[in-house]
Amino acid sequence: MVMNKKGYLRILEAVIAIIIVFSTVLLVLPKIEKNLSKAPPDIELTANTILKEAQTNDNFRNCILTTTNPQIDSTVCIKDTKY
Repeated sequence: MVMNKKGYLRILEAVIAIIIVFSTVLLVLPKIEKNLSKAPPDIELTANTILKEAQTNDNFRNCILTTTNPQIDSTVCIKDTKY
C-alpha cells in the first residue's frame, strides 16, 4: 500500500499560508487605544483651571493649604478669589 505524501505537504502549505495571512492582517490593522483612566474633557479643563489658579494666586494657594476640613472650607477659598 503506497501513501500519498503530497497531500500532507499541501495541507501543511495551506496552514502556513493561513498563519502568514492572519499575522499580516493583525499587524496592518490599526490598534484601538484604550483610555480607561482618562477623565472627560470638561472635568479635565476645570481641574486644569483650578490648578493654574492655585499656581498663580498666592492667596488662593494659601487658603487651600491651610484648610482643615476641605468639604466645608472649600467654598471659602473660592468666594475669596477675585476673577
